[in-house]
Amino acid sequence: MTDRASTQRLRWAGVLFAVAALAVGLSGCAYFERLFPPRDVKSFPVPITDAIPERPVLTKGEIFFTTEFAVRYFEGRLVLSSNLRGDGSVFVDDAISLIVTHPDGTQASKLFDLSNSCLGTGPVDPLDVTELFARGINRVQLQLRDLCGGAVASSRLWLVNLPKE
Repeated sequence: MTDRASTQRLRWAGVLFAVAALAVGLSGCAYFERLFPPRDVKSFPVPITDAIPERPVLTKGEIFFTTEFAVRYFEGRLVLSSNLRGDGSVFVDDAISLIVTHPDGTQASKLFDLSNSCLGTGPVDPLDVTELFARGINRVQLQLRDLCGGAVASSRLWLVNLPKE
């Protein structure tokens, strides 16, 4: 009986060791993030804001909307769109500022000036923002801002992950 119990304990120890080794091996890879994402990570498509009705500018250059969120990105194109399909025209009076912090702590940023040199804004095709993101969990800071004075407004905005083409 002692040999049988001893063998069974060794088997269980082997199984536990294998599970622990697998967990350690997976912990540094994207597969582990897919299985066990942090709670604050959003899934695509990410709703950013509902439409913001036009109103007068309070002070030229003001930031009239800001948000921060985390998103898990692995592949495909990322676009800012006015709908969750990723094909909706975007309208912002006047600009969108994006700062993306990558999993390794580096950052990428871009200002999308939609003001048409302050001659008037209008809808534009969805904005491709793929180049700002790295594989893994990215922290996103997005601001809508005035550049020209007058008024501020925005269409609904989504961050959409489209399949590879």
